[in-house]
Amino acid sequence: MVKYISAAVNVPLNGSLIVTLSDHIAFAIERQKQGMEFTNPLMDSIHECFPDELALGRYCLNEIKDKLGVELIDDEAGFIAMHIINAGMGTNMGQVPDITKMINECVEITDTFYSGRIDKSTIAYDRYLVHLKYLAKRLFSSQELPNVLSRDEDILTLVQLKFKKHYKCAKSLRDYILKNFSKMLTEDELLTLAIHLRKIGGQ
Repeated sequence: MVKYISAAVNVPLNGSLIVTLSDHIAFAIERQKQGMEFTNPLMDSIHECFPDELALGRYCLNEIKDKLGVELIDDEAGFIAMHIINAGMGTNMGQVPDITKMINECVEITDTFYSGRIDKSTIAYDRYLVHLKYLAKRLFSSQELPNVLSRDEDILTLVQLKFKKHYKCAKSLRDYILKNFSKMLTEDELLTLAIHLRKIGGQ
C-alpha cells in the first residue's frame, strides 16, 4: 500500500509512513474486532481540502477488505489520509488537525468573501488549494517566504491598488491565521495570496 501511495502523490513522503500506517491499521482492525469504531471529526475538511489523500485512504480500506477480509468504516480512510498528509508535509501528526482546519477555514472565508461565486472546478482553484497547503506547511514548520516581491515597488503597488479587493481578502486570511494559530504572514505571502485570489475571484 505504501508503494502505491508513494507512486500516487507528487511529493516525497516521510520514510516513517510505513511504520505509522501499519500501526494505525493494526490498531483500527483490533478496535473493530472489539466493536470500537471512532468517528473522524475532520472528515468534511479532509474531503474538501485533501481529496487525493482521502481517495488513497479509501484505496487502503479496499485493500484491507480484499486481503484481510476486514471492512473498516469510511472514517478510517480519513485517519489514513491524515497519516499521508503528515508524511507528505513533513509535519508531526499532532499538527495535521490544525493544518486541515486552517486550510478549510481559509477556503470558507474565501468562498464567503466572493459570495459563493468561485468556480471550484478550475485549474486556478486547484492551484489555490495547493498554495494553501504549502502555505500551511511553511507556517507550521516555521519557514518564512523571503520578501522578494514586496521589495519591488511596482509589484507592491499593482497588487495593493489594482487587486485591491483580492488583497483585502488576503488580509482577512492573514488576520484569521494570526488570531487562531498565532502565525504571521509576510508581505510576500499576502501578495502571493492576492495574486491567486485574483485568478479565482475575477475582476
